[in-house]
Amino acid sequence: MRRQLERLPWHSALWVTIAEFKENRQLSCGYDEQGGLLYLTTPRTEPSPLGINIDNGILLDLDSSRELIFVECIMRFCLWPDASLTLPRGHKALGRLVFGVPRRANTVFTEIEFVKLVADRVKCIGLIQWGVPDFTTIIKVGPECYAYLFESLLVGFIFRLAPQLRPARTLQQKCMRGRA
Repeated sequence: MRRQLERLPWHSALWVTIAEFKENRQLSCGYDEQGGLLYLTTPRTEPSPLGINIDNGILLDLDSSRELIFVECIMRFCLWPDASLTLPRGHKALGRLVFGVPRRANTVFTEIEFVKLVADRVKCIGLIQWGVPDFTTIIKVGPECYAYLFESLLVGFIFRLAPQLRPARTLQQKCMRGRA
């Protein structure tokens, strides 16, 4: 399939609505050991004909109804800086993320000045954030995965790391071998 590319400002490309929460469409963290890349995915295996490319570093795949089904970070996880993180507590709104991007192209590219990728390897938590450093809403999109919204704009995710990334010593050993 030939991709058509459309360039949009990030505040247009990342506008979302919250759809009804469904058990079989929850996001959870995965890890590609060969590439050293972290991703968020749903259990669904359908094609993703639409996508959003954030600064050539974060890729969002959408199904034909523009629902988010896959998130991939291109930066190897072992290079993410360390930070102290905590998963949100208490009851959060549940939902799925549906994008409002136009259907003129099947790939939208957007550039963003602020991108933050950090991990708390002790607590096994990762954070992907972009656009603005603040958020106004937290939506639970998976068992241990939360979306950050600034008004109606998706600005990031905080999540429990994939089982392969626990404990942290194993990951650091893999990274050191990969650098040699």
